[in-house]
Amino acid sequence: MRLLISLFSVLFLVRLSLLIFWYVHIVGAVTIGDGFFPVVSPEVAARNRKKHRVIHDRLKGRIPDAPFTSPLEPSWDGFTVEETDTLKVLHTVEFQKRGLPHAYILVWQDKDKRAEMMHNKLSEIHDQGTRWSICVLVSRLWHYRGGTDEGPIKHTDLVLLDSEGTHMYGQIPQGTADKLKDVLQEGKVYIIDKFLCNPSRPTFRPVESPFMVQFTRYTRVQEKPGLEDGFPFCTYSLTAFADIPKPATRPEHFVDVIGQIKTVSDVIPIQSMYQTTGSNTRIVIPADLQGNEIRLVLWGDRAVEFDADTARDMGAKEPVIAIFVGTLPKINHGIKGLSGSSACRCLGEQFIPLASYVPIGLNALVSRVRSDPVDKTVKELDDLDPFEDMEKRFFCTVTVNRLGSDERWWFPSCNTCRKSAKHNGYHYICSDDACSSIEADLTYCISTFASDGTGEAEFMLFDKVASGAIGKTLYAILRQRYPSYTNMDDLANAARHDTAVPPEITHLIGQKYKLMVSISKKWKLKNADKLSFQVNRIEETFKPSLPPAAFTAPSGSPGASSSGGASRAPLPP
Repeated sequence: MRLLISLFSVLFLVRLSLLIFWYVHIVGAVTIGDGFFPVVSPEVAARNRKKHRVIHDRLKGRIPDAPFTSPLEPSWDGFTVEETDTLKVLHTVEFQKRGLPHAYILVWQDKDKRAEMMHNKLSEIHDQGTRWSICVLVSRLWHYRGGTDEGPIKHTDLVLLDSEGTHMYGQIPQGTADKLKDVLQEGKVYIIDKFLCNPSRPTFRPVESPFMVQFTRYTRVQEKPGLEDGFPFCTYSLTAFADIPKPATRPEHFVDVIGQIKTVSDVIPIQSMYQTTGSNTRIVIPADLQGNEIRLVLWGDRAVEFDADTARDMGAKEPVIAIFVGTLPKINHGIKGLSGSSACRCLGEQFIPLASYVPIGLNALVSRVRSDPVDKTVKELDDLDPFEDMEKRFFCTVTVNRLGSDERWWFPSCNTCRKSAKHNGYHYICSDDACSSIEADLTYCISTFASDGTGEAEFMLFDKVASGAIGKTLYAILRQRYPSYTNMDDLANAARHDTAVPPEITHLIGQKYKLMVSISKKWKLKNADKLSFQVNRIEETFKPSLPPAAFTAPSGSPGASSSGGASRAPLPP
């Protein structure tokens, strides 16, 4: 029995081998589509068997070599199966003498499509293997030059995306970066292999992923044009302005934010401590839905690439929003902001009309992109027309003379519209009847009067601006004054009847600032005879000027006094 099984197996393999040989040498020149299925009649099958015998005899050397001229004459029945569009199939059906059909089937796969199917998804790769091959789109690419604009490339960083939307950070070392800097481009698809999959780096992560792609000098990169439409073009993880972390020397990750563009400055060259030549900068002020603003400073190429004209043109018609990725938290003059250098992008440079992003309603943003602030004196500020200049911003340099007569230096602020709120014993009620919010936070509300020699005006400091000027948050001052209270409601109740102004606030008197201000809505009050201004940002804090120290020599002393101001006793001879 075993002998019969072995014999039948050998005969089957011999016939299959002869079929493959026949296809390669006889019909190999025939153009084949995604697959063909010739159904062979008994007559053709008989001729095929004869040809097989001839081939078999030739292989055994029974007859001399001679080319075959007879082509295959099958009746065709071809079709494409979507589920196996990468496969090509050849089979022949023969009928034995008793009419029983049997088939010979040859299956092979398209080379290019087989290569695509062999790629790994980013979600599949890990640090326990090395034979990975990925097909990804380069979403972002930047060169790190050690904090300079034109220095040598230290390494190249990438954000990679596969067709499923999975993202991963990639890094190219210095030598390989020089070789691939002209090969890799943002927005194109590449097949990448011979790389290492390492655990993600602990700091400066542009995207969150457990692993990262580490290029080596053996890494191969092959562009695959025409596949871009099958991949997402960007990835981001948005952070609310209030949740932006404190600046750190080596932050864990970059920060991605979205906001309405309020202000866009021109490109301003400045001298950085890290560079020997000036670096281009541009200031962009985005705001969130609550009206909170943050200062973003774009550096180098990012400052030049930002399409300020488009943002201003669109902003003149309707509010616009933008997404900024790859920023880092910074502190500027005591105010938390963001910095965008080589890793930063304004995604696609496609500014979105606000109406197409959020519905117009109670909390919709309605202010427009403003032009650059201009310098004004206090007298010029007082001469402004609120009907014409309400949406504009101005710079002024003033010295604080006194605090306002209003003893209120804090108030409960509605979390939704930022207007004042009152506590009814159970929750907060917004002063705006159209707002249904029942949550509020305590925030600064400091009235100061300042002048510059041309006049005096009221300048209001709120929330983060006041915290930056004072150097302490409101809760820090309240907890210091009322150490036995920790709950916000208890602190508010304790401070409600306390009319004394903390010394941290009175220390503002005599300070000189350069402020960016806008007209406050207090001008709408019936008893308002002068304009009041809201401080949007403290641009610069001037150090207090101290009188020069005067040292005079004691009478009768021929020489100058010592540094301590006292004369020395004469030395003995």
